Amino acid sequence: LRSRISIIPQDPVLFTGIIILLLILTFLRTFALKLMCLNAGRVLHNKMFRHVIRCPIAFFDTNPIGRILNHFTRDILIMDTDIVQDVPDFLIVNEFVYKIRYMIMILFYSV
Repeated sequence: LRSRISIIPQDPVLFTGIIILLLILTFLRTFALKLMCLNAGRVLHNKMFRHVIRCPIAFFDTNPIGRILNHFTRDILIMDTDIVQDVPDFLIVNEFVYKIRYMIMILFYSV
């Protein structure tokens, strides 16, 4: 038992390196997620604008420009703020569910 314990590295440089690597990976994940959500908001805005421009004049006669503008700003606001905050929560919960599933599978196969 003592020989197995001595194999475990006690080097603080190793642990510091692992922590720095985890911080860098977390930053890159957050940065990529923000870029993806902002790109999705830009694509949504362009598609919405393209469809509104192609509407017949009767659409603009029945809908005030303020209502159309409010729909644009609300949808883009949701894409830029709410989804950016909700996606990491979803990913964390999804990862947690997979970890529990794998733990249960390991327990059943080991018994």
